[in-house]
Amino acid sequence: LMKIRHPNFLRILEPVHEDAKQIVYVTEKVDTTLQLALRERESPHLSDDIQLKVSLKDVIEGLRFLNKDLNTVHLNICPENIFICANGKWKIGGCMFTQLLYDDGNKGYNKIDPGLPIKPNFVYASFSHFEDINGQADLFSFTLVLYHIFAVLKQKALILPERMTNQKEAFVYLDQIVGVKKGFVLE
Repeated sequence: LMKIRHPNFLRILEPVHEDAKQIVYVTEKVDTTLQLALRERESPHLSDDIQLKVSLKDVIEGLRFLNKDLNTVHLNICPENIFICANGKWKIGGCMFTQLLYDDGNKGYNKIDPGLPIKPNFVYASFSHFEDINGQADLFSFTLVLYHIFAVLKQKALILPERMTNQKEAFVYLDQIVGVKKGFVLE
């Protein structure tokens, strides 16, 4: 987070302090996470449709900046890593697994370090540590976050995200809840 300077990423205000037992840093003031707001269901951060759309657009713009401008993937987009700041703005955090993409000229990218404890609920179910990674991994995770948000808001039973193996399948489930336009793909 210290290296990423973008208005849609959580800002670190004081440098990281690390000792044998802990790593501590100070961020801008955070009200809650998307995960906690969804758990409350009646959260003011989720009650206004216009504000929800603006907030989701902020997350998309942050991911676009990360993937396109920095040629980097987040690999950990999930409700607990989307922070809702005191001013109501949603920001991306939890950047402990970000990786720079190295194009080797064959359209293949670097592989994920098998030692990374990536949350399985919001990444490709078939995503192995041996697959090539690219920005599509973050877009798939964001699609699952969208599904999760709308399933909770519409009070629908959640289908386990790890059962969804591709973005198209995730959009089918999302369409059943909110009527997403057929053929829509995030890019």
